[in-house]
Amino acid sequence: MPNTLAPHGAVSLDIIAQEIIFALRADLAIYRGLPKKFSEVSLRLGETLNAKVPAPRVAKRKKATAAYENTAVSATETTITLDDEIYDRMELLGTDLHASAIDLRELYAIPSAQAMGEGILSHAEDHLVEGALVGNTTANFNPANFTHTDLFGIDSEMNLAKVAKGGRFIAMSEEYALPLRMERVNNGLNENIDANGTYVNGGLPERIGNFRVHVTNAFSEPRLFAGNSLSLGVVTSVPFVPPAEDAPGVIYRTVNDPETGITLQFRQQWVTEPTEQYNIVCRVYVGHKVPAPETLFYKKAAA
Repeated sequence: MPNTLAPHGAVSLDIIAQEIIFALRADLAIYRGLPKKFSEVSLRLGETLNAKVPAPRVAKRKKATAAYENTAVSATETTITLDDEIYDRMELLGTDLHASAIDLRELYAIPSAQAMGEGILSHAEDHLVEGALVGNTTANFNPANFTHTDLFGIDSEMNLAKVAKGGRFIAMSEEYALPLRMERVNNGLNENIDANGTYVNGGLPERIGNFRVHVTNAFSEPRLFAGNSLSLGVVTSVPFVPPAEDAPGVIYRTVNDPETGITLQFRQQWVTEPTEQYNIVCRVYVGHKVPAPETLFYKKAAA
């Protein structure tokens, strides 16, 4: 089996970067409909970026003889701080480069992508928990009994709270997804399985009702968050590289995924001690924020 990450016996950092970005799309699909901003220049931790968020809109009513009112509403901006670095380091052994029986993509690139995706979503989890209002938080929720009726109940709860339907999402841990998946199986509904027989998105469709559904293993405990495009914003930046890190033999690549808005930096260096290997580091500075806490609903499992 040819190793596509090392087509000529040497690692291609461009191919590795593209493989990781591509694999990340499924793990970070939640970001497709959310406010985001990525910096085109290197920034430092603690710096800020402004992400565009949709402004609330209310249509006007006009009597036959009344004048038109100005209802133009521009998108607003929310300032988000780059407050954390997410990184993963892989050590690609030189002996693996020429081993045709080893799939470098499965052995190195995919695990790195999963680690980065879980790291970014774990950072999002912290901000979602902090940003959720007490009145919109349901404690002692039992994930094992979560059904489609509960899901549509959350949708109704948001409707009653006058939360806009545009961009609605549900991000849930596997504990919530399992009973939903089993309910679908028991009712003869198709599971979301790829060509290799692997569950995609926890075996759930990408959309149920008004929600884009996202299943993740990144949350630190059983949790479910429901919101819309005002409930979570994300900014990313390529990390600042001090001159001391820009050493001879070090290669850098920066790759942005237009679908998720995530920008990653890759650093590669060939070393011979203690063994011959490529040290490849994937990095990103990230910031999250809940721009409108009233649009976010949090279902917390019993302690």
